[in-house]
Amino acid sequence: MFKERIDILEREADNPTLFQNEIYEGFRQQAKFYERVASLHSSLPLEDMGRQLFKILGEVINISTLELVKWSATDRAFVTAAAYSDQPPASELKCNKNLINWSLKNKTVSLVPSDDPRCLQSGINGVFILPLIGSEGKLGALLLWGNYTLETSSWLVMHMLNFVAKDISGVFENIILRRRSRNIAELMDGIIECVPQAIMAVDMDNRILACNRNAEFMFDFKRVFALDEHYTEVLPEKLIPVFSSLIMSTISGKHEIDYETEYPLADGTVLMIGISTSLLYNREGNAMGVLLICRDLSLSREVQKLRELDQMKDEFVHTVSHELKTPLTSILGCSETLLEIRHELSDDFAEILDILVDSAEHLKELIADLLDMSRLQTGRMVLEKTPCDLRHGVDEIIGMLENNKNDCTLVVNIPEDMPPIDADYDKLKRVFQNFIGNAVKYSPAGGEVRIDIETAGDMAVIKISDHGLGMPKDQLPFIFDKFFRVDSSTTASIEGTGLGLSIAKHIIELHGGTVDVVSTLGKGSTFTIKLPVQ
Repeated sequence: MFKERIDILEREADNPTLFQNEIYEGFRQQAKFYERVASLHSSLPLEDMGRQLFKILGEVINISTLELVKWSATDRAFVTAAAYSDQPPASELKCNKNLINWSLKNKTVSLVPSDDPRCLQSGINGVFILPLIGSEGKLGALLLWGNYTLETSSWLVMHMLNFVAKDISGVFENIILRRRSRNIAELMDGIIECVPQAIMAVDMDNRILACNRNAEFMFDFKRVFALDEHYTEVLPEKLIPVFSSLIMSTISGKHEIDYETEYPLADGTVLMIGISTSLLYNREGNAMGVLLICRDLSLSREVQKLRELDQMKDEFVHTVSHELKTPLTSILGCSETLLEIRHELSDDFAEILDILVDSAEHLKELIADLLDMSRLQTGRMVLEKTPCDLRHGVDEIIGMLENNKNDCTLVVNIPEDMPPIDADYDKLKRVFQNFIGNAVKYSPAGGEVRIDIETAGDMAVIKISDHGLGMPKDQLPFIFDKFFRVDSSTTASIEGTGLGLSIAKHIIELHGGTVDVVSTLGKGSTFTIKLPVQ
């Protein structure tokens, strides 16, 4: 064994002949040792490298455990990257962080005695710390646990271990760089595969360097057969002239190109595709090929058409609602005039007049809702915020409902020191009118409706509860949608446009607040509104 020759060399140094022979044999064995260490390369898994190092170094010193610790800049700590052990397991051995840092700072191998009783029982009385330093600073350390003596740390052993530290530093740094490069490559592959467009790269010889699955799908080819092939052998024949022209123009003009063309499919469907090209450069700044990004414009245009139709619908609703206001104002004006002489009309005509007035008022509310919804969706609704007293607003709504509260009892609980909120009073009053009005409308005669207001941090929390009809659980996610009404035979006779809750939610969100609902069918509902206090 190599370590035995070292012992002989040191004991027999006074015998010139033996010393000369042993020096020769020592250098021969040392050269062989260096060659074996140098054979370790960065393509090895860390565990395999640790196992081979354990075997190689075991011929020089008595190793019980070999542990490779890596410096983690994120955790600011040393973590085990690989380990190989006889007994005890490397995971149970702990080396002082300060000792490792000292060895790294001084860039030298150090032998540290161990007084851990568990280590001593296993025949471990020390640890060699081999600093691993890369081009950008400390990488970690190689820890060699074992039964070491003063002879073990002779100058020749320390010299060889210093060599091992430098050589393994290079291997370990290459492993880290390879792993980092592999992670970046996998990340880039994942990004390219997730891009919804077809991506293809061709080199200066017009051979395909890379492509993603969307390119396979769009142009109907298999990637495994396309890579390194000339693009004219892979792409559909009808697109080859277009791609050839774009690639030549991009290379010669050295600029990006955007182009649209029709792409007829085998089933007769014609796709409109957009193609964007740009030059690919290597790290030296030299052009190495062309990147082509192809996207299906047909779907984009369909989406654009739907957006335009939706915008036209909103504009139509806004225009019609405005136009309806004028004749409706005349109808209401005439109705109010007739109401003044209602006592002179017969009972039949008086009843018809009441129906006319109620219907006109209902139509007026519907037009107001449609106009408000249109303003909210188009961003034309502007808030005029002032400090608002919630108590005053709730009292005003209760006063408005006094003649139409279905014999319900309204219980209001607002603290005296309730701070004002910064809000548009008229619009906020409409929100309360909607929620409190609904609570009354959907409560049984003589029921109770509670309005509880309190502060929670920088938010005002308003809870409006009733013990009325309630709503099915499966319909709760849709109650704030436009024109949605709870599907129930018990609510069919109750008038409503299905716009009130949607408008109220939009207004609350414009104020920077939120609204939630909890409801149980047949037991009632609780709406919770949160608004920022002033």
